[in-house]
Amino acid sequence: EKDGFCYDFGVHMFSRGNSGPHGQVNRRIDGRLKWQTREPSCRVMGKMAFDFPLDIRPLSRQIYLARKLGVRARNLWGAFRLFRALMNGRDYARYDDMLLSDYVAGFTDDENIHLFINCIAQLYFALSYQEASAGEFIWCFSRMFQEAVFGYPEGGSRAIPGSFLERLEHFGGTIRYNEPVTRIIVADGRVTGVETSRGSYAADLVIANCGLP
Repeated sequence: EKDGFCYDFGVHMFSRGNSGPHGQVNRRIDGRLKWQTREPSCRVMGKMAFDFPLDIRPLSRQIYLARKLGVRARNLWGAFRLFRALMNGRDYARYDDMLLSDYVAGFTDDENIHLFINCIAQLYFALSYQEASAGEFIWCFSRMFQEAVFGYPEGGSRAIPGSFLERLEHFGGTIRYNEPVTRIIVADGRVTGVETSRGSYAADLVIANCGLP
């Protein structure tokens, strides 16, 4: 917070807005989360700078996007085929074991298209397109651009957990901070609760973010 303004720690792309998983959970719990959607959806800044349209399904907008990305004329057909394949999303599972960089190379060698896809892969997965699964990327890309509802939560990113925590308390849940879990309790081959620095809690379900170990 500075001078009366609150800035998000990181401004994220919520690519499916109210139609995505955050919106689905919010509706199931009758949450108060609200989204803002604008046209254009965002401003792209970097090697190229331009307004990114909310809906890129129309051919005219794909041509606009290709021009703004600086795609060479000889590569337009390959770029068009790539975008159609990505937005179609069919048979994405066939490409689960293929690197995204190899998938894109099958359509075009245009460096600006490769840069654009690499940037989106890093937004989705925090991985370069030389590490990301083509199948997973296709699944995400097709839903993002078919639904065309990029949105930002009113109140910033923190409004998402804030809404969920408010509903948790509404339904009788308790939130405990600064009480790290020291052990997940297992009995008869199943999880039965957690042990913390202050005591033990029985639980039918434990969701942990500590990884497989």
